[in-house]
This record gives sequence, C-alpha cells and structure tokens, in this order.
Amino acid sequence: PVRLSNATRVRDVVPASTALKAAGLAALLIKGGALFARDESYMAKRMPRDYDVLVRRADAPRAIAVLRQAA
Repeated sequence: PVRLSNATRVRDVVPASTALKAAGLAALLIKGGALFARDESYMAKRMPRDYDVLVRRADAPRAIAVLRQAA
C-alpha cells in the first residue's frame, strides 16, 4: 500500500514539474521526492505527505502562480 500511494503521489509531481519547466522556471525536487526519482525502492520505505520543490527566491511568486494554475 505504501508503494502504491507513493507512486500515485509521484504521478502528481510530473504535471507540476512540466508546468514549471514550460514557464521557464528552474526547479529542483528535493528530499523524499528526489530519493524516489533516484531509486524507486525508496517508495516502499517512506511515505511523504508532500513534495519539496526548490526554486530561486526571485522566482517563487511566479512559481506559486504557475503551480496554482496547474492544479
């Protein structure tokens, strides 16, 4: 169940990442999400409630707007 839940959550990250990239914003998935992207076996070991995305401070307001619009 944990792996399936994490796979579903990762599926939700892809459109967010695509929207940020389409807007020309550099973004980096960090912490648990980065582990999942690097090694799928972590999906069975951890269950995050959210994903952390790092953007430049100056881009934060625009990134928030892009993510809200993509939701």
